[in-house]
Amino acid sequence: MKVRVGLMLAITALSGLAWAAPAAASESECLSNRVCLFGNNDFDWLLSMRGAGYGNYNLISSVNDKMDSWINRTGTNAAGYSNANGSGDCQTFHSNSKDNNVNFANSDEVSSWKTNGGC
Repeated sequence: MKVRVGLMLAITALSGLAWAAPAAASESECLSNRVCLFGNNDFDWLLSMRGAGYGNYNLISSVNDKMDSWINRTGTNAAGYSNANGSGDCQTFHSNSKDNNVNFANSDEVSSWKTNGGC
């Protein structure tokens, strides 16, 4: 009986591991020589990551208008736009910089972005 109870406790404990929540995104997930957009403040929820030198890219619908923080680990400015195809309000993601909480006016508004220059 003791073996059976012990086995049940072990199975219960191990089953909890299978249901653990995934780890949150963090600043360390943004690789060197990349620009990263995050969906929450403090570099939580990695939305998109690109190297320097790429032209405009429209974000997919599941991450559209979600950006709240960013990291630019490249030597090139990048930019985010409030509308698709590089149009609308623009915000520059300065080279070798980061912002863990973008200005309220720019929060949740990036629909497209580029990594080959600022605004």
